Amino acid sequence: MGDLITYLTMDGQTYIASQVEIAFDGKHGGACPDYVALDFRRRHVIVIEETEAWNTRPLCERIHNRNTRWFKPLAAFMLEKSIVTSDWGMRFLGVVRPDRIEAFKNTFPSDGDVAFVSIEECLFSWKYWDHRRDNGLPGGELGTYRGQSVGEWAAWSQAKAP
Repeated sequence: MGDLITYLTMDGQTYIASQVEIAFDGKHGGACPDYVALDFRRRHVIVIEETEAWNTRPLCERIHNRNTRWFKPLAAFMLEKSIVTSDWGMRFLGVVRPDRIEAFKNTFPSDGDVAFVSIEECLFSWKYWDHRRDNGLPGGELGTYRGQSVGEWAAWSQAKAP
């Protein structure tokens, strides 16, 4: 866990909260992602899940339901508490086994708000330091990010705060 936190925050542009409970309101929420990050470099809210599992199905199901499990209730909460402004983007980052990364990418080939990075890349700072410092967290790059803003998610949601 400590190496992953270092990876996520090493450039001083990312704030993370672990085990964020998103309460279920009857329609939205009911989740507790490993981390929620505020990426100040790109002005994105990032839901982060880490898994060492070989079976991709459980995480893929959560990602497929990201709109109602994570994005809508988080957007409403973050706007209500003035944590971010409505123009911030929202996206997902999966930290997964390197031998499963292609399976995850193939499941979400055109989802511009979903990205993956291998656990090993996060654990060995000498492998990522310069690239991570200079380029930020994987996903959300200009030209490839196609997610919706916090304001758009919150406008669709009648969710209660987590």
